[in-house]
Amino acid sequence: MAFEIGQKAGPYEFVAVQENSRTGRAYKVRNTMADRFELLRILPAELQENLEEQERFLREIKVRARLSHPNIVSFHTATELNGQAVMTSEFFEGTTLEKRLEAGPMEQKEAVACMSRVLSALSYAHEHGVVHREVSPPNILLGADGAVRLTGFGLAKSASDPQLTCAGTVMG
Repeated sequence: MAFEIGQKAGPYEFVAVQENSRTGRAYKVRNTMADRFELLRILPAELQENLEEQERFLREIKVRARLSHPNIVSFHTATELNGQAVMTSEFFEGTTLEKRLEAGPMEQKEAVACMSRVLSALSYAHEHGVVHREVSPPNILLGADGAVRLTGFGLAKSASDPQLTCAGTVMG
């Protein structure tokens, strides 16, 4: 089920579509109870009946809920809206490392600072039994103030859940 811009569901007012991909749809929403913007993700309609994709989405929720680090996009909650499982996280204002690199190479000091924060996030995730498996420029967010956040935990693997991938499929 897709939500319409301007629609309200539960405490969320849908402001904009942020991403539409094979693995999910993300919206910028305003949480009217918390009075803040958040990112809300759902499975796209074509995957809602796919039990494997539903299980993957629920596993991602459980992995994300375990991680709280200043360089990882903050997980807020998982709930159900109109019979659909959704997850919400921090809405991070900025750009991706991918877009930043399209403008040209980073200076060494900036690159080292950025990667140091990404490595800190990955170290924390590994200490908590989570392997990201999709570290790439589109999954590294850069804020205007120098903040760095790792996102894109859709393929993350938890040590407690070794059956995350499909047989015959290469991921990560």
